[in-house]
Amino acid sequence: MCAVSDDSQLGVGIVGSGAMARVYAETVATYQTGMGLSAVFGGRRAPALGQHYSVAVESSMDSLLARPDVDAVLIATPHSSHRDLTVQAVNAGCHVLVEKPMAISADDCDAMIEAAACQGTTLSVIKTFRFRRTYLRAKQALDRGEIGRVTMLRLSGLTPGYDTPEKGWLDDPAEGGVFLDWGSHACDLIRAVGGADPGVIFASFANYRIPLPPAMSGMVHVELTNGVLAQLWMSFELPEPGIESNGRLVIVGETGVIDLDLYGELRIGDRSGWRTLDRYFGGSAAANPFHPERLDGCAAQLRDFAESVRAGRPPSVSAEDGRWAVAMVEAAYRSWRTGQAVQFAARPRPGIPLEGG
Repeated sequence: MCAVSDDSQLGVGIVGSGAMARVYAETVATYQTGMGLSAVFGGRRAPALGQHYSVAVESSMDSLLARPDVDAVLIATPHSSHRDLTVQAVNAGCHVLVEKPMAISADDCDAMIEAAACQGTTLSVIKTFRFRRTYLRAKQALDRGEIGRVTMLRLSGLTPGYDTPEKGWLDDPAEGGVFLDWGSHACDLIRAVGGADPGVIFASFANYRIPLPPAMSGMVHVELTNGVLAQLWMSFELPEPGIESNGRLVIVGETGVIDLDLYGELRIGDRSGWRTLDRYFGGSAAANPFHPERLDGCAAQLRDFAESVRAGRPPSVSAEDGRWAVAMVEAAYRSWRTGQAVQFAARPRPGIPLEGG
């Protein structure tokens, strides 16, 4: 296991050289995250990435992991590679922060969790929405009871075309499809805000205007074990100009509503009307990948991860959180294929029972 003293900087090696690898390299270079970029490996753009940030470019994962200045690795590669790269890294004694989705199956997530547990290393999954200022303000209002007990949730991502067009590898079925990519964020937020694990999932997907990759549009119904009802509505094939954004979360409570556009305005409504609490100006990954507001959320998660390693505490986003999101996506796909609801656990029937029900 890597020994990192409480006051030392965590040396990180980035695996991958695509859009998100560049975002994290820029974040480490420009923010106080408790990390220092030591080296990069992987992908055709790795030489340019290493040159831009004046760090070494390694020719193999083994050589990256063998570096004495690499305490942790940040994995930003296609989904199907996450399991093997993570297991290799933790077996070398390195801590791992892996991009969402954690892997392409819950079984792969289990293998990653088991390997990290055996080596005593920290494993966390990138969920930057949880670290954005507008999300944190919404969660704080929720935790203060400003809209009462949560009853229903809706998270939508509705755009004319995929919001990160450079992810051409998503056309490969082995990468899990667009709902694994988008839904791993959405399922995580539903579980985090709803305050419970899923009890039942039922889903339908379709393609209307874009033939590939499959399942470009879908609706997923989730019942949490505490009785909260949730809906995920995703489509990347709306006609122009589209509606809403790639991430809008509506939280319905007993006494009010929180409406959070993860790419726009945060507002809260009750019997006195609506009031705006905050606004996010960072835009999407495709529009402005290095916008300071966008990097703020990335930096907050990197800082949390580095602090968790130094302090020997669990990170705010656990590997189990990452696994739940993947398991929920898997259940949605299974429901679509079979036409049947997938039940995780017994759950209470929400609401007021109907007469005779």
